[in-house]
Amino acid sequence: MYDLKICNGKIIDGTGTDAFNGDLGIKDGKVIAIGD
Repeated sequence: MYDLKICNGKIIDGTGTDAFNGDLGIKDGKVIAIGD
């Protein structure tokens, strides 16, 4: 279970690839899941 779920956000992962729309799962202040 997540402390916070952010839905339909634009994700820029820092790898140099294009941004994409997706969801983030956050627990204890850390991103633990990235999905679409």
